[in-house]
Amino acid sequence: MLLAACSPYTAPPEGLYAGVLKRGESVTEATPAGPFTALAIQYRQGGGYLTSTQIDSMRLLYRDKVLIRKAEGITRWDGIGQPVYFADVFEQSDKVLKLAYEHDGKAVVQRIAAADIAYRATVAFPHGFPLAPGLLYFPGQLQPGFLLQALPLRETVLPDPLVGNYSLHANTLAAISPDGMSFAMVDSDSAPSVVMVVDADGGRREAIGLPRTYLADLPDAQANPYVRVWDWARTTFAWHKNGAGKWEVRTAAAPGTPANAVEELFIDEQSGYRQCFAASNTACLRTWRAADAAQLRKTFGPDYAPPFAWVPQAATRAFGANVSLLLFSRLGFSGTGTGYSAYVDGGQEALAAQLSMRLQDRNIPFVRVDQCPPRLGHGGKCAAPLADKLGRAESNGRELEQLIHSMEDQPGALFILPSMAVMVRARQEGGSVIQTLMRADFSRKD
Repeated sequence: MLLAACSPYTAPPEGLYAGVLKRGESVTEATPAGPFTALAIQYRQGGGYLTSTQIDSMRLLYRDKVLIRKAEGITRWDGIGQPVYFADVFEQSDKVLKLAYEHDGKAVVQRIAAADIAYRATVAFPHGFPLAPGLLYFPGQLQPGFLLQALPLRETVLPDPLVGNYSLHANTLAAISPDGMSFAMVDSDSAPSVVMVVDADGGRREAIGLPRTYLADLPDAQANPYVRVWDWARTTFAWHKNGAGKWEVRTAAAPGTPANAVEELFIDEQSGYRQCFAASNTACLRTWRAADAAQLRKTFGPDYAPPFAWVPQAATRAFGANVSLLLFSRLGFSGTGTGYSAYVDGGQEALAAQLSMRLQDRNIPFVRVDQCPPRLGHGGKCAAPLADKLGRAESNGRELEQLIHSMEDQPGALFILPSMAVMVRARQEGGSVIQTLMRADFSRKD
């Protein structure tokens, strides 16, 4: 009796689709569309409690014959006149993405080579995020990803704006040029802080820093998470050709030019980052040019040559000191976000005093960390001043607190503003640097 109960019995197929099933298989759902039918298959083996097996898969038929025998998932590409299907298929040990459709009265199954990279997906959008009718965006997990257009099928791998130590992590597609050959990339789909334009052939424009903008929260898990950044980009960027005939984006003009563009970067993030310094973009300030190799070596030494560094074409002062170079780079703390650093010839204490005075004159609240009382017990340093001056509750998050803790024993003066953390420190080479370490709305949860 026990052996009979545990036997690996498989029932013969039956029903409308019995001809495309093997023993043990049954159809739990069938979805026909034109000449195609997508089947949800359940395979059961054995009737005993200990040895029964159940495996779920998908199968795609074309004119009642098997086209794709086994797929982990099959979904239809909506918004296209004819049926087009995505299928996740295992080939040996690799999962590949295939597309099935009809062309000239014949079935076509095509592998999507660009999908070999890891791309982002959600339950609601397992195969790309709709960007336009017949156009899907597949964002990469660690890369810009690719676009897929139908029909005829066209794959466009988005070029990486910048890789390695100089990367700004601008890997999210925000906008496409009118001719479809250039792409505006930002560093976040929810709180962008930089835009870079890259061409299909790999060419790129200079990075432009943006005021960090927190986009609306998603209404639910079914929403396309990229629609908000695409809508924001349409009202923020305008496409233009530069003097070399290359596409660039220009951001909305600032309501007024600050008295000192460099100082404004470290006083008010929302107004300061409405100015840009890219020498090749005519919408940016025209009094700056790209630093040459000699100027980069003088400032950073032989082993660091950042791509986005500018020098003033005429004597420029900030906080009572001469500015020699302005750097735009990935922020040093936590490796996320972007910001400016200004290299000047003044001393640390004089610069910190000037920054304090500017903030006080503008009635901008701030906390200078080196002037906070000593930490008591396990409480966070500066917790009381942050709560009093910035409305910062320590429970709102830990990233700012981690920054403060990491800088406690470091030389320099750390300023916490409502939307920035700025460090003023002396350099061994002489002079000082005013460095943005974090950009965020500190009243929000991290």
